[in-house]
This record gives sequence, C-alpha cells and structure tokens, in this order.
Amino acid sequence: MPETEHGFMVNLISSSDVHFKSFISEGLWGFPDNNLNRKRWNLLRPGSEALLYFEHRGVKGVWGLGKIVEVFESRKPVSYWVRDPVGYPLQVRLELVEPKSHRPSPSDPVKLEWFDDVTPLRREEFARLGVK
Repeated sequence: MPETEHGFMVNLISSSDVHFKSFISEGLWGFPDNNLNRKRWNLLRPGSEALLYFEHRGVKGVWGLGKIVEVFESRKPVSYWVRDPVGYPLQVRLELVEPKSHRPSPSDPVKLEWFDDVTPLRREEFARLGVK
C-alpha cells in the first residue's frame, strides 16, 4: 500500500517574532519534542505542503503556502532561536510556494513585503469550513 502524503499547518507565530527570522533566512522551523509533536512530525515527508499561519500587520491567518524540503532531527543550537536554541529538535526546512516561489537562504531570504498584498485565510473562515 502506498504511503499517504500528509500536509500540515505550521504556526510561525508572528512576522515580528525573533524566531520568525529562521523561516525568513533559511526556511527552518522546529517543534518541541513531545509525543504529539513527534507523532505528527513522523508523518511529514519532503514535498508535502504546509500552510503558513502567523500574525502579520496585526492579523492572524494563513499568509502563505510552503513545501517541505527536508525533515530532520537536530539538537544543535540555532542562533535565531534565542528563547531556547536547542529546544525545537523536530525540524523541517521549507520553501515558499505562495505568495511567491522561493527557497530561502541567508544570502537570499524571504522578503516580508511579499506578504503585504496577501489576504490571509483567517481562523473564522477555517471554522466555517469545519476545520479545527
């Protein structure tokens, strides 16, 4: 039986949050290692889609679509994660698909203004669609 591809929604918190820099600079995001996160993280595969949920310009919602480039575990410190540099070992690397196709790198980061013309999908709209 073929393996099912799983997408996910990642909460990048806020475009003004210091940890958002890891997504902007290299598409990197991580999750704390607990049973629920590990179970969900184990379902992810390169090529899976990711809805990018965060607050931008005072509005919380899905501001973009990403694609998983890499799924890996690392306990190496991440300089961008100032609150807990090794506390998010279940990691993914993402490339941006919408609003613009782009694979971020330190020399070619995502530009915040790319999200300025996006009308985000908000929590209330997800609720009307039956999504929790």
